[in-house]
Amino acid sequence: MAEDDEVKVQHVDTKAASAIGEEKTSSARRRFLYQALTATSGIALLELLPSSLLKAVAQVNCPNPPPTLVPVREIDSKGTGKLQAVISVVNGNRTVPGMSKQLMLRHYAGYTPDNLTKPVWPTTSNAGPGPTLRCEVGDSVQITLLNQVDVAAFQGSLYSGEKGTATGCDEVTKFDPKNPADTNFYPANDKFPNWFHASSAANIHFHGTHVSPSTTGDNVLANIQPDANQTVDDVKRIQGWFQKYVFDKGEAVKDWNGLPQEWKDYQMGRWQDAWKKGRKDSNQDFSKGLIGVYDSTAPYTGPGANPSGHGLPGPPKYPKELRLWPKNKGAIDNGRWPQYYVGSYPICFRIPKYVPPCDPNNPDINNPCMRMGQAPGTHWYHSHKHGSTSVNLFNGLAGALIIEDKSPTGYDGALKAYYDSKNQKLDQVVLVFQQITDTINMLVGGSPSPPPTFVNGQLTPTIEMRPGQVQLWRMINATVSTFLTAQFQPCSGGAPLQCVQTAQDGVQFSQTNYKNQPLGNKGQNPIGDRMAPANRIDLLVQAPTTKGLHVMQIPGGKPILYVNVKDDAISPQMQFPPPGDFPVIPLFLADIPANVRKRPAIRYGSVKLNSTSLTARQFNIDDRQFVDGHIDQLMTLDTAEEWTIVNEDLTGIAHPFHIHINPFQISELYNPNAPSGQQLLKFDKDLVWWDAFAIPAGKKDGSGKVIPDPNNKNKAKDPGYFKMRTRFVDFTGLYVQHCHILAHEDRGMMQLLQVCRDPNSEECKKQANVEHH
Repeated sequence: MAEDDEVKVQHVDTKAASAIGEEKTSSARRRFLYQALTATSGIALLELLPSSLLKAVAQVNCPNPPPTLVPVREIDSKGTGKLQAVISVVNGNRTVPGMSKQLMLRHYAGYTPDNLTKPVWPTTSNAGPGPTLRCEVGDSVQITLLNQVDVAAFQGSLYSGEKGTATGCDEVTKFDPKNPADTNFYPANDKFPNWFHASSAANIHFHGTHVSPSTTGDNVLANIQPDANQTVDDVKRIQGWFQKYVFDKGEAVKDWNGLPQEWKDYQMGRWQDAWKKGRKDSNQDFSKGLIGVYDSTAPYTGPGANPSGHGLPGPPKYPKELRLWPKNKGAIDNGRWPQYYVGSYPICFRIPKYVPPCDPNNPDINNPCMRMGQAPGTHWYHSHKHGSTSVNLFNGLAGALIIEDKSPTGYDGALKAYYDSKNQKLDQVVLVFQQITDTINMLVGGSPSPPPTFVNGQLTPTIEMRPGQVQLWRMINATVSTFLTAQFQPCSGGAPLQCVQTAQDGVQFSQTNYKNQPLGNKGQNPIGDRMAPANRIDLLVQAPTTKGLHVMQIPGGKPILYVNVKDDAISPQMQFPPPGDFPVIPLFLADIPANVRKRPAIRYGSVKLNSTSLTARQFNIDDRQFVDGHIDQLMTLDTAEEWTIVNEDLTGIAHPFHIHINPFQISELYNPNAPSGQQLLKFDKDLVWWDAFAIPAGKKDGSGKVIPDPNNKNKAKDPGYFKMRTRFVDFTGLYVQHCHILAHEDRGMMQLLQVCRDPNSEECKKQANVEHH
């Protein structure tokens, strides 16, 4: 259902990059900035693979099986109703396959609350995803998020409070040693907050969850600054506060007052009391909290640095306009959730379990029956700090989130029951696809193949299966910008591996879609249709009854992983469940009716500025880049809508549209570059659910360039689009929709959404008054 074209990128080892003239003394962060821009600006370096290459997957001669896949260790709720974890963002030298030396990267370290000295994952210095989190619908998610990054370990400018500039932007001032006079390359035309910045700030987006976007929920507006000085005793004390006042309640807190006073004082100091008493100068009070200390002592050396600070010892201080404490105070005084924290933050929300409250046959879209529960399936979590999502995902700040429904009719319970009835066991394999590097590596020419795609941090690992076995593979595309397509091939002839898809983007198929396999991920094609960044695919994979080595390879014959079929055969051979035994889709995932409110088209595009700079192209939505506090789409709670998402961009990029909190169904797809008779597809029943979907590019000419509108040189004459239906139910609050090529999102291709009970209320208007994030 997606356009055939695939983004063309290149990869090169760090030494090779140096060999082609990259200045050796440049920091990895500066390389990232330059290469991120060349990768996402729509210039000549970003081309498209011909669709014929995607469909021609060459046979390869396989080597001896590479190392066996190392499963990522899990933190599991284990039937307790509570997923309890401590997730710390830390940095260190990490081993990346194919790199000649270790790279300084940020990564997730996962702990259980009862053992804060030894992480569950990672267990080595190998780069890769964070720990897999596994829980069940109805569980309470209780995570202490820590930011313990040591900013001194990174060269170059990282953030306005970390030797940056007064504007807060990361900068590249020299990128071509052959032209040393060419300076001030970046940010060039980019403007705050839509430029690369805040790379050491942290938060977590729980991608695919239908939970509260506010307070301690899936709140991507929260901004946690680093505190590398936290001790284990500090974390134990913080964990105790969170447990007593937040986690024991098991839900997202209602407002700021729901947080422990001890932790609020630890963060903010007792400045609230001082202001209530009418004091005009509360500097000495707020400096007792971490936010005040951060404002007073951050190692800032950019324009406007204040050497005197507040009389505290330390290096130059933040300029007044950049201090975090006044912004937090303004939010709290106006009844809003403060956005800025230092070192720690509580995450707590309940994964909603759907219970039908009324007549399921009532077609009224406002009927309580139409409210959602959480779709059990394969989801994921990742850093979502605007301005640094791309660099942090390239560092590896992502991990799997598996949400199960083990009830007899649930997705997991019914699959287990089918194989239990055959006295067989269904093993699971979680596969997180990533590109891990301290650069984006898109500078050099070469073969039109993607950068190495790591699987759980490994390069082309081997999955072991027994002859005749069926496994459930949960695949997550956690890359920044790579579209994946792959096929199974036997290495030495014989019967190939076979597969059928069971879920898309963490939402199971209906029995009809399981039978018909509408997305083409079946047979020898585990990723037959394109898997865009952020997409997930669940597959049942069946090994043949004979032993042998198999490869899963991307176009051009490059392997992404191997499957070694070995040992004793399973007898009788495990089969795919017949459609009648496949789990019935839950009521709340039934098709959304067509008679819903139609919102005006939302248009993804870009503008080429009159500049010779490589940042000349700026990506936008509805001719606007992300704006502080500007609500682009305002919805009423417990309603459903149909949106038309249009791709007017002339770069030919199929921008992956992603919306938080609520999944959606595709009802119509227009791809002007599809074969004749297949350009417009309409779907009236058994609609597939998604939370990320690549918008087809506009009509192209014979050379592969998008044909511009003669009346507007920045827009496609015949743009691609899709129509989607979604429900804005259960949760009010602020969240976002954006392009999931994350450097596009960092540079402004994002919108702020708001859901309110009454869009005209003062409460709704007050909630929308937020700063950049």
